[in-house]
Amino acid sequence: MNKRKNLLRISDADLIIKRKEKLKGITLEIFRGDYIGIYGLNGSGKSLLSALIAGGLKISSGSRDEADGLQTEVVSSTERKKMLEEDRHNDDSEFMEGRVDPGRSVRDILGTDSSDGEIKRWSKSFGIEHILERGIRFLSTGEFRKMMIVRSILAKPDILVLDDPYTGLDIETRGLLEERLDEIRGEVGSLVLVSGRLDDLNSAHRLFLLQDGSISEHPDLGTIRKESMYDTPEMPVFENAEGADKNSSQSETELIRLTGVGMSYYDEKILNDINWTVKSGEHWQITGPNGSGKSSLLSLINGDSPKAYGQEIYLFGRKRGSGETVWEIKQNIGLVSGSLQRQHRISQNVLSVVISGFFDSIGLYDKPDPVQIDKARDWCAEFGIMQLLDKPFDSLSEGMKRSVLIIRAIVKKPRLLILDEPCQGLDDVNSGFVIKMTERVIERDHSTLLYVSHDPMYRMHAIDNVMSLVPHYEGGYTAEIS
Repeated sequence: MNKRKNLLRISDADLIIKRKEKLKGITLEIFRGDYIGIYGLNGSGKSLLSALIAGGLKISSGSRDEADGLQTEVVSSTERKKMLEEDRHNDDSEFMEGRVDPGRSVRDILGTDSSDGEIKRWSKSFGIEHILERGIRFLSTGEFRKMMIVRSILAKPDILVLDDPYTGLDIETRGLLEERLDEIRGEVGSLVLVSGRLDDLNSAHRLFLLQDGSISEHPDLGTIRKESMYDTPEMPVFENAEGADKNSSQSETELIRLTGVGMSYYDEKILNDINWTVKSGEHWQITGPNGSGKSSLLSLINGDSPKAYGQEIYLFGRKRGSGETVWEIKQNIGLVSGSLQRQHRISQNVLSVVISGFFDSIGLYDKPDPVQIDKARDWCAEFGIMQLLDKPFDSLSEGMKRSVLIIRAIVKKPRLLILDEPCQGLDDVNSGFVIKMTERVIERDHSTLLYVSHDPMYRMHAIDNVMSLVPHYEGGYTAEIS
């Protein structure tokens, strides 16, 4: 007889959304003290299952029985999106006469129910004590994820669901979270870790596979690997998508030059004395801890930041602020980032989103010509997503959205391809596919690559230079070239 307290029992539950069955026959019992690992590929329904366990979704059929007063917390990209949208909705900057509304701070999110000692303990443990007063909209992806983890621990829930918890975390924090899992389990009733990466689940005691909307328990990760079709898709041979002319000449060999470049937000230095040159055909990896300014640096290059003006920044042979338009810059650049994905809050279909890459717009508002349509369809065929072309973009899983945006970035054969954490939110299989596909693309199309990644699992063989953001003695981060 099992004497452990039953916290939650879900029996033969179905979840139907807009007349489509998303989850079916879900049966799961969670007891106090459980450490459960759930593995699923992109599109398998991991985020829906996480929300279902946490009580954020109502089942369509079946039963759900929970302990009296059950408290649940979930850390996920979906929850992050909700928090940012609420903060954006309450933004009063336009009424503040030139000032910026910082919105809710990290301390506000961590709440007033916990003691100062507990807040300090866990904030220090995850390295966010120095950003407690910062507005959440100014956090990096990794900083935001760390804040959400700390908030969930402080709430001391009966069930804590971590949905892809390592997403956006730098190497140091990944290791820190792994080391803290036992300690976190001591603060909560039970822990459920949901991931598309098998390695994330090594320490879980009970293991489940989510596949085709159904869940099944397995004795070990090896069994799950066999049952989950854990194979990288066959790489395309580019029979359709048009490549670049190998004999084509480029007007400049120097694509990017930054001299003494810096950036600050309010009184806080982010970047300090950046000196860096990128030439045609080079492939760079950009590294640095959470909050070191990697995305800020990219915003100076891709035309999104007005802080580039007045600085020694040269792009494609022209100094920023010398009369060029933002759109002239973007014509040379293909970009994928978490920020870009968050901006794509649109219901247009997948094909339209891919075609929009020709126009550098969020959504398609220009009429494409037949050649552009054919090229977009060819790239979608190469990536094996033809079955998604008519689906609304906002109906896709976060991982599938990222794959579509990668196709959008390369559809116009840019001279400079910027991938800011391209595998973030992707499972093992799709991450491997994206890495191999990117290497094929840059080899064939001769694009120069800037690749930002924290994850040592997803290294590109094509990388021949590394630029690391390291602390500057006067504050902020500077460039170290290797």
